[in-house]
Amino acid sequence: MGSRVLPDWTELTPECLLDIFSRLSIGQLWNGPMLVCKTWTKLCHDPSLNITLDLEAEFLSSEDSNHWWSPEFEEKVDSTIRSVVDRSKGGLKEIRVRHCTDQSLSYVAERCPNLEVLGVTYSPKITVESMRKIASNCTKLIELDISCSYEISGYCIELVDQMGSRVHPDWTELPPECLLGIFSRLSMGQRRNGQMLVCKTWKNLCQDPSLNTILDLKAEFLSSADSIYWWSPESEEKVNSTIRSVVDQSEGGLKEIRVRHCTDQSLFFDNRPDG
Repeated sequence: MGSRVLPDWTELTPECLLDIFSRLSIGQLWNGPMLVCKTWTKLCHDPSLNITLDLEAEFLSSEDSNHWWSPEFEEKVDSTIRSVVDRSKGGLKEIRVRHCTDQSLSYVAERCPNLEVLGVTYSPKITVESMRKIASNCTKLIELDISCSYEISGYCIELVDQMGSRVHPDWTELPPECLLGIFSRLSMGQRRNGQMLVCKTWKNLCQDPSLNTILDLKAEFLSSADSIYWWSPESEEKVNSTIRSVVDQSEGGLKEIRVRHCTDQSLFFDNRPDG
């Protein structure tokens, strides 16, 4: 016939459009239908299209990861979460994001009682404060992924686990690069009294040269209640032993030492050509 008939998409019924839009990701909705016209934008705000917020595909496809760690980007993620929470009208069931903060997670806890899945990976600003709210208010939660969100304590994991949720990750299965990033934010004392005691793998990682460029025991001395012991030969030998150990583990990369009650023995050891 030589003619080509094209549909007028703006004349499709709302029910039909919602069915089509439901097959798109949140990123596709925002970068497509929401920009067409006011009618489509309004439809994209429908609660039925806002029960899942999964930005993992957007993160994996992005080539500009350097700015993810900036406060500006964290605020952008937080704003996205708040928008979807509002549009869902309490129906949000699944969240998978990165680089959010306590601010948005507390917002979720207050307004999303039906939340079942929460993934907040690579989110250093997430702490036990917001996770307590999640554990208290989101009683339907069945899965939690906090991979590489290193400010969340073991207590926090136990708190949510008591609800019967499936908690990720198995910390012993995290890749070495991620573990080193986490361990680097702990003090020498915290690593020696915590991570080094978990397993052989973690102990070996704690001996990585990159984690032994600074030896600062000031916090340990200030927090100790047994100051009389410091002046004993046993305490001096313990400090000396710690210095020698860190010198060896640094492989020549030790740049800073802040200790008390050491002796010439350890300082001469530190002053070797390779120390």
